[in-house]
This record gives sequence, structure tokens and C-alpha cells, in this order.
Amino acid sequence: MITLTQRAVRFKSLLDDLLKRSNESPLQRAARKLAALEAQDQTAHIFEDIVMDIAHCCVFFVSSRKGVTYDACLQQMFEIQDKKGRDYGEETDGLKNLRRRGTYGVVARMGDKLTRLETLTQAGREAQVQDESVEDTALDFANYCLLLVILVEDAKGMYENSQAVR
Repeated sequence: MITLTQRAVRFKSLLDDLLKRSNESPLQRAARKLAALEAQDQTAHIFEDIVMDIAHCCVFFVSSRKGVTYDACLQQMFEIQDKKGRDYGEETDGLKNLRRRGTYGVVARMGDKLTRLETLTQAGREAQVQDESVEDTALDFANYCLLLVILVEDAKGMYENSQAVR
């Protein structure tokens, strides 16, 4: 079971992966995807690659819309997940709230965020919930992507009896 501290460290490493993606050319992205396909454990690599690309698209969307750096969005994502992790998790179980409903629960929340984004980005639409902007929703969506990766890793026992985090 992953602790809050391990969750924060792994989340930060996933943010670093997103930052690398922000500088990729289309050819570099294609090469990375081909490497994922060629990897022995195809399912895990493809799953993580897809989820990380979804997160990348959300961060790029917010960065472009707000006119801020990609890195500034990543910092905001970390601050959000750190606060929410402390609100919802426990020091000895950093994924307690997510574990209750499992990966399907996280994917359902991601679907909710996507629906909100699709609706709010339609021409002429205005948010009725004023304290959650389109950008906030997109960063929440990206955070759920990274938390999904961590939840899947945790379910595989990657954090059992270990202080080390990938």
C-alpha cells in the first residue's frame, strides 16, 4: 500500500515525465509509442503511455488557454494533488479514497471531467459553477490520469514493503 509521501514522490516523477512530453517532436512521440509496443510487458507500457498522453493534452490545453508555461501548470497540478491527497488520504494509505471504488471509479471521475470540458468549451456555454473553471477541470482530469497510473501500480504491489518509488 502506498503512503502519502510515496504518492507525492511518484506523482512528481509522473509530472517530470509530462514535462519531457511537452518538448517532444511528433517523430519523438512516434518513436516512444513504437518502443512501448515493442516492450515485453506491452499492456502496462501502452496503458501508461495512453494515460500520460491524455494528461499531456490536458496540461497543454490549460497552458495554451491561460498563456502560462507548461511547467507552471505542472506545479499547480502537484499543489492540487498534494492538498487533496491530505484531505482524502491517510499517511499510511495515500490512495484510500480512490481504492474504495478502484480503477473504474477513477475512470468514471475522468469521464465526468471530460463531459464537463466538452460542455463548457462549446461556443456560447458559460459555467454555472463559478469556482471550477474549464482550466481547473482540465487539470483535475490530468491529475486523475496520474493518480490512475499510481493506483494501478499500487494494485500490482509496486509499493509493498518498499520506501523506494519509481
